[in-house]
Amino acid sequence: QPRREQRQQIMQAAKELDMNVVPEGGSTFFTNMSMIMDGHTGIEHNIPVAPVYKDVLTLWGNSKTGYTPTLIVNYGGINGEYYWYQKTNVWENERLLNFTPRYIVDSRSRNRTMVPDEEYENGPILVSKAVRKLADARKKNIIPF
Repeated sequence: QPRREQRQQIMQAAKELDMNVVPEGGSTFFTNMSMIMDGHTGIEHNIPVAPVYKDVLTLWGNSKTGYTPTLIVNYGGINGEYYWYQKTNVWENERLLNFTPRYIVDSRSRNRTMVPDEEYENGPILVSKAVRKLADARKKNIIPF
């Protein structure tokens, strides 16, 4: 990620050109918070902190910054994608196979990463709860997933 003053220069140029700026999340909490403060149009991926508290909810809720959380990729914990590999026979999902080549599905799902269920509770599930709180704080700028 560029330094904050570099990102601010990008924001100024975007404002002058009437452009949106939606950066890659970057997986650093303080970078994400400064992006909100500097007026980025949106942020991709989950913020790497959960749960979130009133300060973050207030900052984001009062901003115009949108949010595109991804719960398959999970900064700060196990990826949600592994839950489905662990709990289901993904390689038997005909709908998925219509859109994804079998060799990709097989290589990711037949040799599964197995973790204790509490790892999902402290990872994607906890992040999902934080996303819900952010959605409630600012419903119109949350992009559904």
